[in-house]
Amino acid sequence: MNPALVDSHATLALVDHWARQGWLRALDAAFARFLFREAGGAPPLLILAAALASHQLGRGHACLDLADVLDDPGFALSLPPEGRLDEGDEMPPPLPSEVLAEVSLSDWQAALAHPRLVGGGPGSTPLVCVGRRVYLRRYWQYEGAVRGAIEARLVGLAERQASLSATALPAALDALFPPAAGKAGSDWQKLACALAARSNFAIVTGGPGTGKTTTVVRLLAALLEQPGSEHLAIGLAAPTGKAAARMAKQSATPRPTCRSALRSRRRCPTRRAPCTGCSAVAATLPGCVMTRLTLCHWTYWWWTKPRWSIWR
Repeated sequence: MNPALVDSHATLALVDHWARQGWLRALDAAFARFLFREAGGAPPLLILAAALASHQLGRGHACLDLADVLDDPGFALSLPPEGRLDEGDEMPPPLPSEVLAEVSLSDWQAALAHPRLVGGGPGSTPLVCVGRRVYLRRYWQYEGAVRGAIEARLVGLAERQASLSATALPAALDALFPPAAGKAGSDWQKLACALAARSNFAIVTGGPGTGKTTTVVRLLAALLEQPGSEHLAIGLAAPTGKAAARMAKQSATPRPTCRSALRSRRRCPTRRAPCTGCSAVAATLPGCVMTRLTLCHWTYWWWTKPRWSIWR
């Protein structure tokens, strides 16, 4: 076993060393120390998991995947950060691969069996361990809420498909995506629109410049051509100002960013529940690949249970 994992004091010293070198944030080290103060008998691997779970959150990951870290610590954690290996006057700290060389997945999971600090589901512990994944509790709750919202929208999928006109949707798609002269093969934008229109939830993916925003705009146009579309209200939000500007240009109307939409929701008198003053049916979130889990969770409350959600 690596000396840094002999006891929790040694592990905290390692975490502090990584923080001084800029490998971890001061917040990550402070979180590990907080858990140690709350439960002095916490195993070293638990303290290390807490610091690394916080570190992963700072990198945009909702959880720490123990198996991935053990398989390739440098890649999974991006430690040390590029250009940070020899910074400072101190001797460089040991690499994560060195610290975890003799640790197995079962060892790490066993160290996380600490009822005061780690839970396996609902509760009040600061950490949640589900299988090989370690979450800060708030983000485990956010992920569960977003997953639950998606699952709830998929419940009525059969009814949604049965309600579609057998002629109106194909006609709208043919008008919006006319055959291109000299272009062979499938029209993937048209296919994406057809699949999304038949579902209560859809994710449109593709590389830069592949027409994701255009696809979403044409999908909304197709929905507006369907029977009963006079009751359709559309909510659009984007994670950044640039994405909002692109959406405004494509749809010829101003669109809020997620944060501005949430600010407007905070002014709603019913902000503690889904806003009953809105009658949204379709909601789109362009650029959701850049959207943090926290923002996805709160954007869900922007509209009250929209019938369709199209994320790209």
